[in-house]
Amino acid sequence: MTKLLQGWMIVPALAAAYLLAGPPRLWVRVRQLAVAGAAMVAVSAAWPLAVTLWPGSKPYIGGSANGSIWNLIFGYDGFGRLTGGSGGNGGGITFGGAPGLLRMFNAQVGGQVAWLIPLAAISLIAGLWLTRRNPRTDRRRAALVLFGVWALVHVAVFSSQQGIFHPYYVSALAPAIAALCGAGIVTLVQPARRSWAALVVLDAGIAVSAWVASCSWSEPPATRRNCGS
Repeated sequence: MTKLLQGWMIVPALAAAYLLAGPPRLWVRVRQLAVAGAAMVAVSAAWPLAVTLWPGSKPYIGGSANGSIWNLIFGYDGFGRLTGGSGGNGGGITFGGAPGLLRMFNAQVGGQVAWLIPLAAISLIAGLWLTRRNPRTDRRRAALVLFGVWALVHVAVFSSQQGIFHPYYVSALAPAIAALCGAGIVTLVQPARRSWAALVVLDAGIAVSAWVASCSWSEPPATRRNCGS
């Protein structure tokens, strides 16, 4: 209820992990996910429905165009943040810099989240490769899928967002990045002792993340070393 539709951005990750690694047969997993999705929608809609159906006068829904909670959910605080329409722009693009592939590394956002993204990305790719022959229900690969999809969805949405975008939004990425970095290091340590390739991958992830961490986003613009530009 705090961030409305943004709270659903982890749903693809939860669904992907269970669809891949859930113990039951495929069609059972699909049915279970459908039931879970219906329950999620029902619970999520309970408060907006209560606001809509409340009799008599009620406070105006701030941020909406017409006092409707649904307009706020799907407009200003929803798709308006993605497209910049429905009042979702408001000059807010400057808060997080211009949208684009390197937005997570720009001067406005980089200091919030960028330093561990390279290690997380390398950890995800290496982890999926090293667990490719594991059983379908392997929990390590399921965890990589869970947090990998979590991170990819958030990076894709935040990087392309045309409307209001505050740098602190990327705090939603922190659990996924932390989990991927931890899992990647644990997964690569043993192979790195036996294989030069694994050692290079592990060292590259740490080195690139260290380089990104060394970029300063707090210096004056004239002297700033911006990794994203």
